[in-house]
Amino acid sequence: MQFIEQMRFYCGQQHVHSRQLIVFQLLVMVGLSLWVPLAVAATDLLKNQGTGFFVSGDGYFVTANHVAVGCRTPAVLTPFGFMAGDLVAQSNDLDVAVIKTRRKPDAYGRFSVDPSQSFRRALSVTRFLHKGGLGSGSTISGRFLGRTSAQGGRFAMRTKDTIAGGNSGSPVFDYRGGIVGMMVARARKDPRVGIAVDVFAITEFLSQSGINVETVAGGEYNPLAGGATATRRYTFPLVCLPREKNTVSGQE
Repeated sequence: MQFIEQMRFYCGQQHVHSRQLIVFQLLVMVGLSLWVPLAVAATDLLKNQGTGFFVSGDGYFVTANHVAVGCRTPAVLTPFGFMAGDLVAQSNDLDVAVIKTRRKPDAYGRFSVDPSQSFRRALSVTRFLHKGGLGSGSTISGRFLGRTSAQGGRFAMRTKDTIAGGNSGSPVFDYRGGIVGMMVARARKDPRVGIAVDVFAITEFLSQSGINVETVAGGEYNPLAGGATATRRYTFPLVCLPREKNTVSGQE
């Protein structure tokens, strides 16, 4: 058991609180001294603040709450321009937020209902970097470490590359392409260890918010383009527009 200090940044305001975090993998305890958020308040409002992903054809876009909170005009940055939207649901405890865009997406992700099988194999994270724009997109692989007890509905994973600022809201998906979680934080002493909200917490929150999503089980989900390529079709940076833009191309 280890006490940790968790730091969160909501629109530049720092909130510090202490909690206990225990991570188990089999009989191994993973000690993590400090979790820090992955999204930083953007000084340039047209640069992405974090990452997110579409979960339905109706335009529901999921991201971390600390990425979206305080943004009056959130928008999804796509290769075709901005997709402006509205914040329609949020949970400070889960650090999950939902934005509904005014234009429907071309693709969206599906959630795995059997993550216990997924966690035995390699996981992947599709993410964008803070202020990096669309050109900063990449997919990194990793392994499940264990579940966290202090904050229910979360798990830790170790990635092969550093988890960087702007990665909050990134989908974590399994070898079948099914979403098993969403990245929200990293360990300060080991930037390759991150913490994610798990699929059950996310889908329960979405259900309670009246948002229907699709799930996959067993080996039924096998995107034709492959998992990493498929996730790039529905994973994008989230930006905070300074004022309303009324077309998908970003024209005012």
